[in-house]
Amino acid sequence: MNYPRMLYKGNQEKYQTVIADDEDHEAELIADGWVNYGELPEREQGVEGGSIGENTGDSSSFVPVEQFDALALKVAELEEENAQLKEVIEKGSAENAELRKKLRIKELEDTHADDLKVLLTEQGIQFGARDSKATLIELLNADSN
Repeated sequence: MNYPRMLYKGNQEKYQTVIADDEDHEAELIADGWVNYGELPEREQGVEGGSIGENTGDSSSFVPVEQFDALALKVAELEEENAQLKEVIEKGSAENAELRKKLRIKELEDTHADDLKVLLTEQGIQFGARDSKATLIELLNADSN
């Protein structure tokens, strides 16, 4: 036989191709289910159980245009709803971050200045020996952003 040689999988309407380089390669491909074009079935056979049937020419296995359009409309509605929910999540996340910042400030306001200095030292943040408590809190907040 002449090589390279084309082999096929699928049916005569929809198929995949592969090229066999030599006899050994062709034998491997045939063992994997590849065949000559003439050996392909004319059309795809259906799945047992009736969920997908053989195409018999009867249009009952096709989705009506109206049903397809309704599904497309539903997908568009769900995409819009998804976009709105993402906006809500983003807004809620920003609000949450702001509330956490306020809570952190409140916690720091209730902390003694010497303890604030210890926190700043642990975090390696420079501060002045005479910095006010408000300044120390600002330094801690600036570092947490």
